Amino acid sequence: MLLRRRIAVVAAVVVAMAGALSACTGDDPRPDPEPTVAPTPTPDPDPEPEPTAEPVEREDPEEFIRRWFAAGDRMAETGDPSDYLAMTHDCEVCEETADLIVGIHEAGGYVVGGERSLANFERMSRSGDLRGWQFEVTTAPTEYVEEEGGDVLTLDGGTSTQFVELVRRGTEWSVRNHGAFA
Repeated sequence: MLLRRRIAVVAAVVVAMAGALSACTGDDPRPDPEPTVAPTPTPDPDPEPEPTAEPVEREDPEEFIRRWFAAGDRMAETGDPSDYLAMTHDCEVCEETADLIVGIHEAGGYVVGGERSLANFERMSRSGDLRGWQFEVTTAPTEYVEEEGGDVLTLDGGTSTQFVELVRRGTEWSVRNHGAFA
């Protein structure tokens, strides 16, 4: 009986090894199983796209504020407030800023420079869907003319602490108020 058991064990080991060897040599007639994981796509070599007024899925407040400031910089350069205002809701100071810039461009004036960079974001408040954020804004020097043929005026660049109040409207943020601390 002991001999039969050893023969059965040896036979099982031989069958298992033969199966393993045939898999290694490619003699297994069974087709390879289909992969269950899709291949990883190759990353896009293009640089990061320009910020737009189009909402970004699950955008955090800091990203939104940066995108809104970029829309404001484009508005100052082009005189087109559509992207800037599309990102606001009941923001009186935002509408006044847009009216001022549009008025300059309609009168034949221009705005050059004044690009802004933002840093050191800090949440100030939260109440329901309203969020308050403060951050540092570094502004490049600005040159502007209020009307065609008008004097060239300048604003020194510098750093200031500013705030934005955001309100969540559905899945998107909107600017409700904006200002600078004295």
